[in-house]
Amino acid sequence: MPYLNQIRALLITIPIICFTLLISQHQSVSQEKDTVDTKDKTVCSFINTDNVNVRQDHSLESEVITQLQRGQGVRAEYREGDWVKIDAIIEKNQGNQSKTRPLDGWVANDYINGCSEDQFDLWRQ
Repeated sequence: MPYLNQIRALLITIPIICFTLLISQHQSVSQEKDTVDTKDKTVCSFINTDNVNVRQDHSLESEVITQLQRGQGVRAEYREGDWVKIDAIIEKNQGNQSKTRPLDGWVANDYINGCSEDQFDLWRQ
């Protein structure tokens, strides 16, 4: 008889565990989907003047990685004081070849503006 009680307990416990796992998995997938949807609606940014220094860190003393020109598009990741952390894909022409590379750095907030994706091409002209 004690064996029968253990089987009953298992028959009750197993469905509860399965249900709990199913619910937690569903919530995890829902959260990931929300993150993706939000990311798809992000705002682009663009450089608003020529020869803007992109620096390794958020300081005037930090090394200049490269310079960007007016109209070049970047993604503003976050702001810290008067500096904006950006990432972008930049294109460099070397002779007959054009190469792209990722860029990750900081620009002063005065040299970057934001716009929605559908308006971005208007500002590149």
